[in-house]
Amino acid sequence: MQRLSPRVFVWFEEVTARRGITLDELCEGTGLGPDSIRSRAVGPTWEQFAHLNERFGEVAGVEQLRIAGRETFDGQFLAPLIKLGALLLGPGRLYELPIRGLGARIFPGLERRVTRLDDRSVEVELAVAACERSLESWFQVVLGAFESMPVILGLERAAATWEIGPSRATYRFVVPRARWSARVRGFRRLGQAVTLVDDLIAREDEVRVLAEDRARKVEEAEHAEHLFRTVVQSISEVVAILNPDGTTRFMSEAIEPLLGAPAAGLVGAPLFDQLLPEDAAASRRVFEELAKAPYAARAWTARARSASGELKTLEITAKNLVDDPQVRGFLCVARDVTQRRELEEQLHHAQRLESVGRLAGGVAHDFNNILAAVMAHAELARQGLAPGDMAREDIAAIESAARRAAELTQQLLIFARKQVIQPSVIDLNSLLTSMRRLLERVLGDDVELVTTFEGPLWAVEADVGQIEQVVMNLAINARDAMPAGGRLVLATANVTIDGSAAGQRGLSQGQYVRLSVIDDGEGMDEATRERIFEPFFTTKEVGKGTGLGLATVYGVVSKFGGHIAVQSTPGAGTSFEILLPRTHKAATAAPLAGTKANRGQGETVLVVEDHDTLRRVVVRSLTDNGYHVLGASNPRQALAASDAHAGPIHLLLTDVVMPEMTGKALAEKLLALRPEVQVIYMSGYTEETVLHQGMPDDGVHFLPKPFTPSVLLAKLREVLEAPAALRGKHVLH
Repeated sequence: MQRLSPRVFVWFEEVTARRGITLDELCEGTGLGPDSIRSRAVGPTWEQFAHLNERFGEVAGVEQLRIAGRETFDGQFLAPLIKLGALLLGPGRLYELPIRGLGARIFPGLERRVTRLDDRSVEVELAVAACERSLESWFQVVLGAFESMPVILGLERAAATWEIGPSRATYRFVVPRARWSARVRGFRRLGQAVTLVDDLIAREDEVRVLAEDRARKVEEAEHAEHLFRTVVQSISEVVAILNPDGTTRFMSEAIEPLLGAPAAGLVGAPLFDQLLPEDAAASRRVFEELAKAPYAARAWTARARSASGELKTLEITAKNLVDDPQVRGFLCVARDVTQRRELEEQLHHAQRLESVGRLAGGVAHDFNNILAAVMAHAELARQGLAPGDMAREDIAAIESAARRAAELTQQLLIFARKQVIQPSVIDLNSLLTSMRRLLERVLGDDVELVTTFEGPLWAVEADVGQIEQVVMNLAINARDAMPAGGRLVLATANVTIDGSAAGQRGLSQGQYVRLSVIDDGEGMDEATRERIFEPFFTTKEVGKGTGLGLATVYGVVSKFGGHIAVQSTPGAGTSFEILLPRTHKAATAAPLAGTKANRGQGETVLVVEDHDTLRRVVVRSLTDNGYHVLGASNPRQALAASDAHAGPIHLLLTDVVMPEMTGKALAEKLLALRPEVQVIYMSGYTEETVLHQGMPDDGVHFLPKPFTPSVLLAKLREVLEAPAALRGKHVLH
């Protein structure tokens, strides 16, 4: 890229100043600024030079182009040089010195040819191949300059003809005859002129070397700046340079997608103005400390609110470069860590929930032992009373309270995710009816609960506790979507899904029971609907939701072969539709205690339970109903009792979690000695490490606490009377 000599800027400064034109007006649209002209560090390109001439013609008037050209040779520099050439070479060669000599220095890339037609006539041809912009305005300036050159010698202007195009011009000049008196006066100043020319030529070389060096350094600086800006503007982190007073000198474009504010609009403003007030004060204190430590760095976290109102968390690193002459400020890099912080909060919240869940599970386990003893003693006491005894009412109240307490512990186990999954045949209408009082407490007085049940409703097969959890999670979501109150509808219906509809839902065609949960709350937009079943996704404030509620709902429904869909519109509420496959199995009623079918036939049962009260009541219940019972408070005593017993042991009834040894380990040891023994495990809850993914293995018999004597007796007869071919595994895997 060829550049002209910076001396051309001198001419522009002079001609604009004479006409009252500012450099701002001259430079408008040219890509140059007034500082570029005043500094003369590097000359313009041919395109910029052509544009400057065009602007001069536009602002001053086209007729001023030739007039300005005539002023070219009036200065102290070129006039003596041209006079010397004319004196030495004659008027006919007046044009050769400036065109052939200075033309190459000032206008590199200018093609020029001077042809002497006779002693007083000359033809000048100029052309520029490297300029895409039209040079017609400049060729007009050259015309004015060339036709006025004879005036330097005291002659009249040259007669001129010309042909001017965008990149080429041809001039023909006829120089008037020179008076000899002018030549004589010129010779008197010959010595002075020669000295001046020598000095000017020497300085021209010096200026050229300096200009080339300066141009190279400017080009290197421009390249370095371009590289810096390219790198800075390409990264997602925000890069800023602050002045010592805290105002922004430079801001990268990454700030715009982060805060929605253009980078240019933040230049000159204090950085702290973009932060929340409480974080801005803390950031100022960091900067005050940083200002006392040259070249030190500090990192901290601050929050800012975007133009859309979204709260952003920024991780900021700043370094004190005030003493660096290339920077003289603070270099700051800010990274958006909003999503990372949210994930960290979700993880911490989930960990807290896990801790609470472990505590809840442990409390429920111990409480279930107590409840089992209470319920068993109450049933035994009721069985010993006459039909009209007044104490029956008191015992019935005790049993009712114990059942309600058992429901609460079941809720704790659901929350702790430590319940044993036991699929059973469920009537959703009955289940929802039993949950109504609990749902009303959860929803509060300002939410109306409406139920619409179709009957008779088909049965479904699922875990009661998990279906309760599904309904509870959806109800809580609905309540949160209606902060000012509203209406929640629970509706059931029998539906038949054909092939096309089933394919759309990923189901098999057939009969299903539909549960609809409908609220008239705030609703959701499409973007939220698409993500509501994702784990850890939540629209609630930090600390108010784990994002696992609907993910759990989705998992439970899918586990039992069902499908869940949601419809919602902002401001128009939300509707969840759950489809569960119909089962043709019939619900099995629990046998009543005391019936002959449930009584023992003299079988020996080894009972292992570390809770003394519960162990005693179990031993009593079995003994009273025809069983021979060996009791043990721990696995060591159980093995000792087995060694001491000479007869057969038909069944081992053992707790799962005990000191010294688990129920599983005890069963393995006992079966190694007595392979014919059947095993029933009992527990208030069972860890996933004990039961595979929370479900009993096929053939492993499990009795959840709390239980009544009637349930216990029924379970024993079920296991002992099962055909040998149908008896399953004895040990948990």
